[in-house]
Amino acid sequence: MREFDNRDIEWKVTAPTTENTALLRSTIDYIAKLYPPPLKVLDVGAKEGYSTYYFNKLGYDVIGTDIRNNFIEYAQEQDWNVIFDDMIDTKIKDKFDIVFMRHCLEHVRHERRMFRNGISLLKQGGVIIIQVPIETKSQYEAHARKKHLTYFPSLNSFKIDFLKSIKGVETVLVDMASNLGIETAGLKDIFYIGRLK
Repeated sequence: MREFDNRDIEWKVTAPTTENTALLRSTIDYIAKLYPPPLKVLDVGAKEGYSTYYFNKLGYDVIGTDIRNNFIEYAQEQDWNVIFDDMIDTKIKDKFDIVFMRHCLEHVRHERRMFRNGISLLKQGGVIIIQVPIETKSQYEAHARKKHLTYFPSLNSFKIDFLKSIKGVETVLVDMASNLGIETAGLKDIFYIGRLK
């Protein structure tokens, strides 16, 4: 295991459920209202590829990435465009209109590096879109033994501790996902859009 991710933990492929697909669709439908297709999208941490599939269905030119072979194999069996790439040390050279990272940053120790690498893949004027959960320290510690390696305790800490350290993007939007009408199944998620300067 490398010291900055949790790839030693087994992640099983899960079949789509009404709830998890509704959550993804709610987020992607919101994005589509702001940035309608056809645009080129990089879907980071695509897991089984459900979000990649839905972006494609709406008319986006999308590539999904993940670091787990079982997710990639499942997505490719469905004919969804998901490839191996580690955003901490990305090999991707293309540029994108949208880099989408939903529930990714909490799974790595070097979340700023992952974010900066996402920014480096944007076309001029492109946007990076992040969705991360807010967790208390005790929630984080419970997850740390499982899958979460980084946590954001509040919207203010995300703005102050995380965003202030990132150069090269201007904040377009940062709010609680539920305030924007994005379905979160009761989770407290931060939703962020930053535009490449």
